[in-house]
Amino acid sequence: GRLHVVLGEVDRPGTVVVVGEINRGKSSLVNTLLGVGDLAPVDAEITTSVYVRFTPASDDLPAGTALVEFPGAAHRIPATELSDWVTVGGRHAAGVPAERLAPGTPVDSVLVPPVSARVGVDATVLPGVTVVDHPLVQHKLTLMRRKDASTNSFRRLLGEQIEEHTS
Repeated sequence: GRLHVVLGEVDRPGTVVVVGEINRGKSSLVNTLLGVGDLAPVDAEITTSVYVRFTPASDDLPAGTALVEFPGAAHRIPATELSDWVTVGGRHAAGVPAERLAPGTPVDSVLVPPVSARVGVDATVLPGVTVVDHPLVQHKLTLMRRKDASTNSFRRLLGEQIEEHTS
């Protein structure tokens, strides 16, 4: 349809960031935008805990693989295990021992939680576009929604969120 025609006119596809309140269907929308099934974990009991970038597959990040990102480190996993790492209550959402991320770390009892993830995908609906599933921090969303907040304030706060998570 029209979406494919418009995308064909764009020299360099960009990024779509899906933000909103908790449990409002952001991950379902991301899956629809990607057109590749249930890559973004979805369930009535699942809440995304960190932002996830679904990027065009590459040699470094083939389709079906993911990089769970930690401060100063990343851990490669099959995309099918994503919910274990990026959802509230996921098996590894609380973090992994520092020793696992940086061998030789003297204190193994410290858990380092993931801060984000990147998933390689061959999107069928928005090919070449990065789609970000972002569990926008609730207090920032509340600030953005305040009736007395100016349009410029809203745009600045949203821009900060997008810049922080797409760069």
